[in-house]
Amino acid sequence: MIIRKIQDTDWPAILAVQERVYIDVPPEPLNVLQDKVRHSKGTCFVCLAGSRLVGYLLSHPWGEEKPPTLHQTLAPAYCDDYIFLHDLAIDSAQKGMGYGKALLAAFWDSIKAKKVNAVRLVAVQDSEGFWQRQGFQVKKGLSVAAGYGDSATLMERLHKSG
Repeated sequence: MIIRKIQDTDWPAILAVQERVYIDVPPEPLNVLQDKVRHSKGTCFVCLAGSRLVGYLLSHPWGEEKPPTLHQTLAPAYCDDYIFLHDLAIDSAQKGMGYGKALLAAFWDSIKAKKVNAVRLVAVQDSEGFWQRQGFQVKKGLSVAAGYGDSATLMERLHKSG
């Protein structure tokens, strides 16, 4: 297993994984995904099993309480206090092999020294239990845009730098 930063040649495989994984949420277009990487400051990764891309993680700074709208490019973040973990996707045939945990480990390492207060995400497709096992808690009082699906839940994990 290899975890590394996203390269330009990875996009066809990332789009293919996204297409297979997301059933309740329409896949985002290439330019929107690439925009997230441009804003990321080194916090986006892919996972390879041999030479095959089996998963990816996209995240970026986000300074607002409400999560970003899907299918839209981002405005520059005015603060790095929060990181939005936009997407962790593992090819359906590869689940349970530890790829998601490896991608998350790379992500946590990448923000270890950053002055980040919390990591936020929207749990989709009934993934709330998975994210709770990773230390995330439901963030109540804020709605999630309809594009995330009916069962979408905003979650947060506090982060201590250093």
